[in-house]
Amino acid sequence: AAQQVRGLADGVQVDGARRAQTLNLGGSSTTTVSFVVALMDAYVYDVVRTPRGRGNPKGALAGVRPIELVSHVMGALEARGLDRAQVDELILGCSTPTGEQGGNLAQIAAVYTGWRGATGSTVSRFCCSGLEALRVAALRAAAEPGAPLMLAGGVER
Repeated sequence: AAQQVRGLADGVQVDGARRAQTLNLGGSSTTTVSFVVALMDAYVYDVVRTPRGRGNPKGALAGVRPIELVSHVMGALEARGLDRAQVDELILGCSTPTGEQGGNLAQIAAVYTGWRGATGSTVSRFCCSGLEALRVAALRAAAEPGAPLMLAGGVER
């Protein structure tokens, strides 16, 4: 079965913008998994960075709440021409979602900044949380024809 898993890409048939593959995992009873992936494109619209400071009580950003950092980024994207009405989802990564950055920080940020039409989801993968948020958004954009416009990134205090 491990050899079949390693050779998963060997039998991929490409037909236009769709790809299908069947994987036989073997064993005493045959398990077959089929999947279809639409090959779409994901694009980066713009990149904005928050200010940086030391992560301690005496740091330059010690008095700045995480929601304010996210709000700064969202405002900067609007100032560069992004129409908030076009954004359907906000995906944020946060490695330690506790205290002021606990709960669903992405949904709270959407409401706090007035982006009421956008839904939000927060992911946590420790130090890779911001990258995981980008990965989730890119995978959704690649897999869903007509996927919504998503804002993705990370926040940590």
